[in-house]
Amino acid sequence: MHVNTASDSEFRSVEEELDQSVFVVDAASYEDFTAQLEAPAQNQEGRERLMATKPEWSGDHECG
Repeated sequence: MHVNTASDSEFRSVEEELDQSVFVVDAASYEDFTAQLEAPAQNQEGRERLMATKPEWSGDHECG
């Protein structure tokens, strides 16, 4: 009996490929999107609060 075994790195490689998404947009939409990504943060206080929030799955967040 032949058993095909793949290494962990092969599984990760396939998972990484499956996680990728492709968005097809026109040039104007792409330019607008990249301009928004590269623009400085407009709400610095809100950004700092967001970045200080611990995700629930980290196990070290504070409850309510």
